[in-house]
Amino acid sequence: MNCSEINVLRNKWNDFQEQAGKLIEQESLPADFIQTTEQYYLPLAQRIAGCQQSLKRPILVGVNGAQGTGKSTLAVFVQALLEQLFQLPCAKFSLDDIYLTKAERTVLAQQVHPLLQTRGVPGTHDLALGRATIEALQGASATEIVPIPAFDKSIDDRLPQAQWPQYQGQAVVVLVEGWCVGAQPLPAEQLCEPINSLERDEDR
Repeated sequence: MNCSEINVLRNKWNDFQEQAGKLIEQESLPADFIQTTEQYYLPLAQRIAGCQQSLKRPILVGVNGAQGTGKSTLAVFVQALLEQLFQLPCAKFSLDDIYLTKAERTVLAQQVHPLLQTRGVPGTHDLALGRATIEALQGASATEIVPIPAFDKSIDDRLPQAQWPQYQGQAVVVLVEGWCVGAQPLPAEQLCEPINSLERDEDR
């Protein structure tokens, strides 16, 4: 960036700090998290904005990380930064939000493998729902309302659609966060032999 662009970004950041403080309080984070926001989330949002503006079309951004590493927090702050500093409409959801329903997982557990009863493992997500949600968000008109799936872990089931969050208009950036986002499957031939004694003896 040239000096003029740096100054513009700095001014935007100064304007955003009040909102950042509200988000920090909302997420029950320490006050000094404002430094993390400026040091890490602001440059990431800037990079995403630059990518979208270069491509001149809606983009999908995947956020990958293990449990408890801050994926959801990152998505909250980056969404706010993109919308308020860069004027880019941004929607977000988690891989957790597109788990199959409890009833669907029960059927899979009976017909395929008992582990599929427990949400989390590959095969317990409704990928068609996720894809349809992304496409709807990216292709919506200015007045169109897109429901975004939501899952309630306390009942281990997807919420009724009437309770899903709603997003109005086209999202030119869609953030999807999850522990295996971007992971690639192993070739089938690598699955023929068990990798350890547990697989060999207890998970044929």
